[in-house]
Amino acid sequence: VGDKAVRVASRLTLPGQPAAMIANKARSLIFVAMDNSDGVTVIDVASGAIVETIPTTAPPGLLAAGRSLGGAGSNALALSPDETTLIVSNGGENALAVVRLGASVGGRPADSDGDGDDDDRPAASAVVGLIPTGWYPAAVAVRPDGRRIYAANGKSNAGPNPKGCRSSLTVDRADQTDCQAADQYVWQLEKAGLLSLPPPGGPELARLTQLVAANDHLSGPRQSGADQATMAFLRAHIRHVIYIVKENRTYDQILGDLPVGNGDPKLAIFGAAMTPNHHALASQFVDLDAFFDSGESSNTGWNWTTAARTNDFTEREAPVNYAGRGLQYDQEGANRNINVGYATSAQRVAANPISPADPNVLRGGRGGEGLYLGRRPARGPVDPQLGLLWRSDARIAARRSRANSSGPRAMEERPPGVLDHQVGSDALHRSLFPRFRPGVSRLLAVQGMEPRIRALRRRRQGTGVDAGAHQP
Repeated sequence: VGDKAVRVASRLTLPGQPAAMIANKARSLIFVAMDNSDGVTVIDVASGAIVETIPTTAPPGLLAAGRSLGGAGSNALALSPDETTLIVSNGGENALAVVRLGASVGGRPADSDGDGDDDDRPAASAVVGLIPTGWYPAAVAVRPDGRRIYAANGKSNAGPNPKGCRSSLTVDRADQTDCQAADQYVWQLEKAGLLSLPPPGGPELARLTQLVAANDHLSGPRQSGADQATMAFLRAHIRHVIYIVKENRTYDQILGDLPVGNGDPKLAIFGAAMTPNHHALASQFVDLDAFFDSGESSNTGWNWTTAARTNDFTEREAPVNYAGRGLQYDQEGANRNINVGYATSAQRVAANPISPADPNVLRGGRGGEGLYLGRRPARGPVDPQLGLLWRSDARIAARRSRANSSGPRAMEERPPGVLDHQVGSDALHRSLFPRFRPGVSRLLAVQGMEPRIRALRRRRQGTGVDAGAHQP
């Protein structure tokens, strides 16, 4: 930092995406919360070296043997006044992780206060307990005297919206003024909250830890013998799963008037008369009436739909973006309107001539291997928890682009950029599905259909139509 300017002196590669930082009183150590890799990295300020990386999901031994869970989403930090304890907010876990710091990052030596008790600090830091919070804690603080912990919960259960309506079939926003005036959009119904509690002692912390473990199924699903037999039967007989996504509506808004199921017909905005196909699917196959959705809108929802999790950037960006207060929308295969499904600007321009030709428009990656925010191992596969944003390299024909996820790979096989919930045009859908009716469905990604999609794109070359372009 100079008198007139600030410059970047060096960069430090972390094993995950940094989401928050805090320094100790001496300013000799920086603690960095890493959202995508569920951990905290401790950095020595003088040398710039990584002193320690601390997993923050759960205390050692709490997870079932061989079980590794991603998605805790460490996103905020607070140090106790004596700097022997670090409180970590795990947004995706709905919990605070209590970390006992080891000797290498400030822990006291054995019996440092001379009172005769066992004050031993292990060489390595570790989580010693979990404290349950509300939905998505996003900030944490400790009172200067250490007698109180504060956590800000970023979300709450929106609940039903009985005043939600649709006064006409038009998509013109000007015709929806009466409905919008009710202020019952999901982001308007969700509220933040503040949690305040004294630091729990040993027995109480152990009880709270077990409560978090039960809430988050950290020990694995509890299945009876009958459940296990049923799942074994299904795995042996189900060969294909067709994944159909209908976004932007709750169960009751569409199926609330279904004769079966736990629905509320008063909330059915798009009832059977308007959505006969949805009602037919639910009636002829299965009605999932106890479905709890973690995604409020398209940006959070599509992360959950394709990755079984979201990240801290999206959780903080979504409400600001949807309120029209800035920030970019980049959850569907594009980053600031740049298709990150392609590794180079040349590939993006070839697919869509209006793409910028600047080769540095997306900095990052090496050797044409795409954009990374984390450390790439010298050999072997990339750990999806280590900050991987997107993969698009010479092996794309064998292993298609993946969104950063540790979740299911139901949509792994897709052409670059085909992650949009409104991908393609009606003509594309008709070419793939002869009985397609505009407005009935939208193509997401169909495993095994890539040759036909590519052939269609080749046929369209020179027409100015990009089959993979976003349609408004």
